Amino acid sequence: MKLLGKVAIVTGGSGHIGRAAVEELVKEGADVVSTFLTDKINADLLSQQIKSKYNKSVKLMRCDVRKLEDIKKVVEATINEFKKIDILVNNAGSGVKGPVETITEEGWDMQFDVDLKGSFLFSKSVIPTMKKQHYGKIINISSIVAITGTIGHTAHAAAKAGLIAFTRNLAMEMAQYNINVNCIAPGIIEANYPKKIYQKWAENLIPLKRVGKPEDVAKLVVFLASSDSDFITGQTLIIDGGHSVFTRYS
Repeated sequence: MKLLGKVAIVTGGSGHIGRAAVEELVKEGADVVSTFLTDKINADLLSQQIKSKYNKSVKLMRCDVRKLEDIKKVVEATINEFKKIDILVNNAGSGVKGPVETITEEGWDMQFDVDLKGSFLFSKSVIPTMKKQHYGKIINISSIVAITGTIGHTAHAAAKAGLIAFTRNLAMEMAQYNINVNCIAPGIIEANYPKKIYQKWAENLIPLKRVGKPEDVAKLVVFLASSDSDFITGQTLIIDGGHSVFTRYS
């Protein structure tokens, strides 16, 4: 097991990618604290499934990543129980959609507060512990739209692009403390759309002819959280089946 003895925090652990990341981290031996905001049903279900499959508990904590007091509670509880923090996965995100002229100021602020400010606040809160350990892995979940852009996702794309820049700069600041900071930019990942929609996208947009699964992203999370990636920092790894490099001429 690649992460035996490691302690990880995953934000937004009740979402599709979050749930998969929590399970893969546990599978590889990590102790995991998983945060949720409103979706306690899925958080509880994941906890039960992991207990049944791996005979291991996941610590669930409600956390609004826009609020520093919530984040401090999670960090303090993690240190109190596990004595350290090795891995932070900034996965919590918002989903404000629509053309620019329809996006409200509140919606724009929500997108940036959750995706970018939340990642900043959580990273800032775990860094003192990681610096004392002289070890840490911070993994930010961005999106391919931050690189390619797409219609109707401007707020999402802008916030996720900021997360890529944040990753690069934080990596430079943290390198001297043996803290790796990297970013993952997923493409189309299975969630709640009808299967036929994913099939259409796969056939027309993705060279590998399938959309991604949450487990695909989760395995990349494990790689970046493990010693296999010790010489990688400040990078954004795209996982999209070739979507971002595909040009259709006919």
